[in-house]
Formats: sequence, C-alpha cells, structure tokens
Amino acid sequence: MADAISEVSIFREESLELLADIEATLLELEENPDSRPLVDRLFRAMHTIKGSGAMFGFDAIAAFAHKVETAIDAVRSGRISISRPLVELVLASRDVITTMIDGIEEGAAASPVDTGPVIAGLEALLAERGASAPAPAPAAAAKDLSSARAAPAAGPSRLFRIRFRPDPECLRRNLDPLTLLRDLAALGSLRCTALVDQVPGLTELDPERSYLGYDILLTTGADENAIRDVFIFLEKDSALAVTHLPDPHHASEEEPPRLGEILVDRGDVQPGQVEAVLRAKPRLGETLVEAGVVSAVKVKAALAEQQVVRERRQTTQASTIRVASDKLDFLVNIVGELVTAQARLEESSSRVQGLDLMGAVEEVGRLVTELRDKVMGIRMLPIGVTFDKFRRLVRDLAVSTGKKVELRIEGGETELDKSMIEKLNDPLVHLIRNAVDHGIEPPEVRRQAGKPETGTITLSASHIGGQVRIRITDDGGGIDAGAVAAKAVAQGLVREMDLETMSWEERLALIFHPGLSTARQVTNVSGRGVGMDVVRTEIGKLRGRLELASTPGQGSAIDLKLPLTMAIIDGLLVRALDTRYVIPVSSIKECLELTDREIEAAHGRQMIKVRDTVIPYVRLRQLFDGADRDQEIEQVIIVEHESSSVGLVIDQIYGDCQTVIKSLGKAFADAQGISGATILGDGTVALIVDVPQLITLALAEERQRVGHRAERPH
Repeated sequence: MADAISEVSIFREESLELLADIEATLLELEENPDSRPLVDRLFRAMHTIKGSGAMFGFDAIAAFAHKVETAIDAVRSGRISISRPLVELVLASRDVITTMIDGIEEGAAASPVDTGPVIAGLEALLAERGASAPAPAPAAAAKDLSSARAAPAAGPSRLFRIRFRPDPECLRRNLDPLTLLRDLAALGSLRCTALVDQVPGLTELDPERSYLGYDILLTTGADENAIRDVFIFLEKDSALAVTHLPDPHHASEEEPPRLGEILVDRGDVQPGQVEAVLRAKPRLGETLVEAGVVSAVKVKAALAEQQVVRERRQTTQASTIRVASDKLDFLVNIVGELVTAQARLEESSSRVQGLDLMGAVEEVGRLVTELRDKVMGIRMLPIGVTFDKFRRLVRDLAVSTGKKVELRIEGGETELDKSMIEKLNDPLVHLIRNAVDHGIEPPEVRRQAGKPETGTITLSASHIGGQVRIRITDDGGGIDAGAVAAKAVAQGLVREMDLETMSWEERLALIFHPGLSTARQVTNVSGRGVGMDVVRTEIGKLRGRLELASTPGQGSAIDLKLPLTMAIIDGLLVRALDTRYVIPVSSIKECLELTDREIEAAHGRQMIKVRDTVIPYVRLRQLFDGADRDQEIEQVIIVEHESSSVGLVIDQIYGDCQTVIKSLGKAFADAQGISGATILGDGTVALIVDVPQLITLALAEERQRVGHRAERPH
C-alpha cells in the first residue's frame, strides 16, 4: 500500500510539472506559432502524461490526454496550424487534467470530470480543417523487423545505436516490447539483433516474463527525443541507452570506434578484459620512446590528456531525488533546534573555560554552520518558477477585459526561500490583477494618449543587501491620489476635514485601507474592495514591506521587500539598557564609538560624522524603553539599506550569533522596528531588529527636528 501511495505521489508531482510546462509552451507558441521545437515539446509533455496515466491505471486521464495529443499531433504533421482557438482548447484541457489529478485519492481513480466540451471542441476543430486522424494501416504493423524500411522523418538522416532491455515484468502489465519495436521501425531503416543470453531453459521458462534484450541500429531523420518517445511506456523500469553514432558517409574528425570500444559499449566484454589483452602487447608510447621519436615526458603529458578525456566521457549527469516538502521543513526545524542547542553549549563552555571543551564546541559550531548553510541552500529556489505562472493569468485577464497586455519577466533566477515563494502567490495575483484591470488602459484610450496599444507589465526580482525586492510596474494610467481620497471620503473611511492635512503620499496610501475600491462597478476581476489591504497584511506576515509609487498618466510601481529566509540568519548580539537585540549581519556596515565629543560637535542633533559623511542615528534604549543616555561611551552600529545609512546606538556589543527567527505573535503585530525574536543560549529572549523600518524612523525623526529648528524665530 505504501508503494502504491508513493507511485501516485510521483505521478501527481511529475504530471503537475508537465502541465506547468504545457501552459508555458502554449503561451510561447501564441507568440511564435511556427516554432517546431515548441510544438514537439508540447507533444512530448502531453504524450508523457498519457503514458504515465495509463501505466498507473488512471484510464480517464490517459484517454482524455490521448484526445488532446491527437490534436497536437495534427500540428506536428502539418495538417493544422497553431491558432487562438486551438490554444484556448489545449489550455482548457490542461485545466481539465489538473482538476482530474487534484481529484485523485490514494489508491483510487480520478474523480469524474466533464471532459465533453473540450473533446467536442477539439474534434470540431480537426473536422473543420479536414485533419481527422487516419486509421493505422494493418499491414504496417506486420512488417518484418529484420529488414524494416519506412519513409524517414523530416530532417537529415542520422545513425543511432539503441540498446533496449525491457522490464522483465512488462508482459504482466500488458506492455508488449514488440509493439514498441514496430513503432521504432516506422521512424526509418532499422536493423535489430535479439539478445538471448538471459533466456533460461524450458523447465525454468516463465511465459509471462520477458527475457530478451535488443541491440538496434536505426537510420532516421528523427531526433533522439522522438526515439525516446517510442519507449516512454517502458523507459522507467527498463534499461535503455540511445547513442548517436558518427555518420560513416561523411568525413569526420573522429576515428571510427575500435572493436574493443564497441564490445564494451554493448556490454559483451568488460573494460578490464580488453585492457588485459591489450596489455600483453607493447604499448605505442613505449615503442615511440624506444625508437627515439619522442621523449618520455611528452608521452606522459599525452597520456594525462587522454585520461582526462576518458574521464569526461565516463562522467554521467548528476542524479537527483525528489523529497517531500514536509520532510524538508522538518529538517529545517531540526537544524533550527540544533542552532539553539549549539548556542547553549557555547554559553556553558564559556563558564567552564576548558581548552579541550572549547575546541570541541568550536568544531561543533563550524559543523552546525555548514549544515545550516547547506539546508538553507536546499530551500532556496529561483523565483522565476512562480513568475512564469502569471503569464497565463495576464493573458486570460487581457482577453476578459478587452485589453492588450504584455508581461515581461526579469530576474527570474533570483533565489528565495521555498516557504516564502509559496506564500507570495496570493499577493502577487492581487497586484497583477489590479495592474491589468486598474492600471492598463483600453487600446483606444492608449492610442489617444500617444501610447502603444499594448500595455506592458514588468515583474522583476533582484537582491538588495540581505533582502529580495520584487517589483511590479505598469505603463498604464497611474493612480490618481485625489480620486482615491474622494472615494475614501464617499465610503466613509476618512473625514473630509482630515484630507486637508494629508500629503500626496498619504492620500495615495489610502488605497491600502480595507474596503476601499476605485472600480466603478463590481466585475469578476475587481470592485469589492478586497485586495490591497490583504496584500499588505500578507507581506507583513513575511516580515516584508510594501511600497507604492505612481505617476498619473505614466504608470505605477509596487515594491515588495522581503528577507531572504524566514528561518535562520546570522546576527550581531547587542544590549540596550536591559534588553538584548539581534541586528542582521547582512545590514551592518561598521561599528564605531559615540563619545561626548561627537555629541557636542553635533550641536544637539542626533548626527555622527563618519569620515566625510554625516549620518543620523537613533538610540535603541530611547526608542524602545524611553530611557536617556547614562554612560560616557556608547557603541554605534552603522547599518545600511539600499542607499541610506543610519547609526543604531547601543550600550554593549556581545558578538556574532546564529539566530533562529521566531514570530512575536498577533499581540506584537504592530510593533515598529522589531521583526521577530530568538531564544539565546541561556534561555532568554532577544528581539530581532527590523533595520529598514528603523532607518525609515530615524530619517523621519531627523527631518522633523530640522523642520522644528527652521520654524523657530531668529
């Protein structure tokens, strides 16, 4: 039962990946309908889903995928071309298969799904263009494999060597290798030799077990992917090797393969056996040295080059394994507990002061750090995987709203923690829907404004210090802060008298107020006042920040600034008054001392001169505890975020520490300047400083002080 559940899980994961690839390929085909590689990629993905569904017993999925595959095959054969109706139908079939897969229960078949409309649409499209699939000719299935001849596929003729030994249990699963060989013969000129070395005697022969292997030489115009497609039903549990051989009819820089190499490749002899026979003969290098043709040093160098080439040829592609995400999350939690335990161990060893113990603790600390970095690296995924999913969303929204919209993706290789990527999906959906519905204007409006009819939405990601910035920009009409404020007053969210004291940025920020919507009517896209406030809430849960900028008539930009990970960070442990804080190391620029001399030189302003730059600072004890300075020398930690630098004044620096981030809970959700907490080695709690927010607070306070000084009478 456990094996069956595992197989179903594998089928689900692989099929969902293929369905995502199908969607991306279809959207690319819409832009480039004449691309044969894209059509082949689409066909292989659907063919794989069909084969896997049949293999695992999901007949409904296999039968439906076969119908879709028939339509795609009509494109491959040139009977029909890529068109918008076809793309719409295949996209709909992709959604149908997703629903069928989601309905699969462990050990049960897929839930019934209405596939009729899609099948009817595909059949009508094929019939309309006269592309009904021809029935296979019975004579073609009965051809003699030993001398099969068929019209090769389009493309230059190439020679392939195929060694195929099917799964011994394939016959019990109603999979006949002979059928696959017939399909292979249809690709070109085939010569097949049966390998009978594993066939037992009659008394031991099981008629339902496959014993034969096959050595095949195939001359065809098809590529390797087309050859492997023939074996797709049996490739998982069978031994299959496909090798492209040099064409003997054309000149080649490579020498023809030697007999020993061919025998080794086919598995007829072992490499050691060939070498043992060859070793009995005098080697060419020794013969050349004895003849005085070349020096021994040069022969040695040539042999070294030969060995490197041989090793590169023998190197296989690194294998990968699938790991359930819950197992990975459990591993991260264990590493987090290990980091906390290691901090306790360091705390205890510092009191004992034993050299042997301290050395062992340092070694454990190094190993824990390496383990933490490796585990966190495993969790890091390129965010482009999530970005690509929005191509379909933008396309469908553009169709439903009657607009022309292009989605551009930049920085898809930027890596972010897996758990954060998963939680970003809903906020990004809200923002992109708003960009299409509220931002991009209809084509006629854009023409009147002198803009291209097609609007552009750019979704980008980049690393900024210890953070990731995700930016959604559009070249639409922008957001009118006055209209937002008027709508807020009309809906009773703010008082009209309060608008007089609001800045343009504050009026624009009203768009994040729960219940506010600028849509004139409720549609299936927007208008219910739910969205931007949800986005800000969800980003806040990720310890991130959201910033909005907009220029009427030119467009809008929304920045999501997020930490790289939500689990473990490197920090600097400090103290302000009686509270200990952790400052992320990635934000620290340098550490300085703050003395009475620097304070007097600032003439009452909270500024410190660092070389030729004057930097504002904020005292953590004053900010969080309301306490004044009570010691002559304080420590200043200069932190940096984007282009801004601020000093954080504290009382004492303890040193570096690995920090397992813990949430403060809902009661402290509105706490400014603090992003979380961590448990120290002595069991006490330290607060994790939110550097970007503190920089914003410090700069705002400094601007306020400058404003008050300017208002004083001279």
